[in-house]
Amino acid sequence: GSDSILPNWGSIEPHLQRVLDRIDSGHTVDDVLTKLQWREMQLWNVNDWQAIAVTQISILPQHKNLAVAYVSGDGVDDWLPDLVSTLKSFAAGMGCKYVEFYGRDGWRKKVKPLGFGDSFSVMRLDVNGKQGRQ
Repeated sequence: GSDSILPNWGSIEPHLQRVLDRIDSGHTVDDVLTKLQWREMQLWNVNDWQAIAVTQISILPQHKNLAVAYVSGDGVDDWLPDLVSTLKSFAAGMGCKYVEFYGRDGWRKKVKPLGFGDSFSVMRLDVNGKQGRQ
């Protein structure tokens, strides 16, 4: 629950900063902390903070989705199947139709054996003209 966030922030923040440093998600660690505290996002503790996941429920006109926004930690092959199973159960309990996993291409090969398929790709254009991976 959100009551475990601040006492464990010293373990959580480095994982979150690591993933946010790799992408331009539009969030800082403080933004995510605020959303977690307001229960707009959910935090998942993996193996006593060996890894974390942050999710957010998207409410669409026709259904809800559980979006896996951030995942960070070591030993991913050891805990990812259990995490996905937990998230799938949570999503079903919340009335979601899909679990959507947002991540760089390397995650595709990790989640595909767990039942994820490609739905769509995101292409990004920097309106200020910067090229390359954002």
